[in-house]
Amino acid sequence: MTSIHDQICIKHYEKPDPKPNITDAKAEDILRVAAEASDISEDKLKSDSRIEQVVIVRHIYCYIAHAIANLPLKNISSTISRHHSTAIHGRNKVAGYLEINDKDYTMMYAKILERIVLEFEIPLPHDKGRTDQIF
Repeated sequence: MTSIHDQICIKHYEKPDPKPNITDAKAEDILRVAAEASDISEDKLKSDSRIEQVVIVRHIYCYIAHAIANLPLKNISSTISRHHSTAIHGRNKVAGYLEINDKDYTMMYAKILERIVLEFEIPLPHDKGRTDQIF
């Protein structure tokens, strides 16, 4: 079974670069794209809201910003006004849900990742979201 991450990579790139390079992206840029892709405002993502969809997008933002963009946890967490341990928790939670193909997380992750790929014009590896590199 092909992962959603692999499907997106295959859809947009024939020969992906083994090391994605989105070093020009800032945490704020990734948060903006995640907000646009999910139709949830940046302010809502930065708020204390515990609404399930907001939390899912917030976690996915942490995962993408750290696992794919290689941004420091301090930058990721400060962008959403949280402690760095919150970014770690969100990143790890998404990694786990992607491994078991959780419907809500996988669909939203695919939607946001596709927008990130298009926005930053980056090739992504065929390795299930680089979960092996985030622990």
